[in-house]
Amino acid sequence: MSTKRPAEEEAAGAEKKQKDDEPAYLALPIVPSIISHGAEKHMQWVLDHIPTAKQMGELFKNDKGELMHGVISLTNKHATQHVYFGDADCDMGMSEENKKSMLAVKEYCKGLQLHMNFDDVDVAKAGFKRATEDGNATVLMPFEPAFWGSMFGLLRDPFGFVWAFCSNLPPKEGEGAKEEEESK
Repeated sequence: MSTKRPAEEEAAGAEKKQKDDEPAYLALPIVPSIISHGAEKHMQWVLDHIPTAKQMGELFKNDKGELMHGVISLTNKHATQHVYFGDADCDMGMSEENKKSMLAVKEYCKGLQLHMNFDDVDVAKAGFKRATEDGNATVLMPFEPAFWGSMFGLLRDPFGFVWAFCSNLPPKEGEGAKEEEESK
């Protein structure tokens, strides 16, 4: 029986499968999310000045041209780390209640939030509940379905750091079977 934890075993397996000159891609469970004024310019600065930085996918902007979400990857021979960027003044088309929550986030996150991606929505929901009920964290945005199709919530821990909890919504009943049929 292995004494390694599952994440360590997965990492070891990924290293064995890769070629020597190819960086490993490990899905890291936490992503720094930089919230700045002029986030698109901030992203461009990183791309221009950090040698291993590469833009991932498209930039998502609102109707005013403000950056809602952008992603850069930073890679070395061991792993790839994504960094999210978003404009501090961005209106993301949220409900009035969530806009108030976002104002609180901007006030408290001081340019950085820690974004947790969970594979299991129930684990994310339980962790969010435990942090806010037992861990003295403050809810900044409730953990609920977001307009982009994920479950999402924000909290501030007792030490002042903002944590984003995110998990894909489970497929609607019958969707998984339908997708399997279509892929055949």
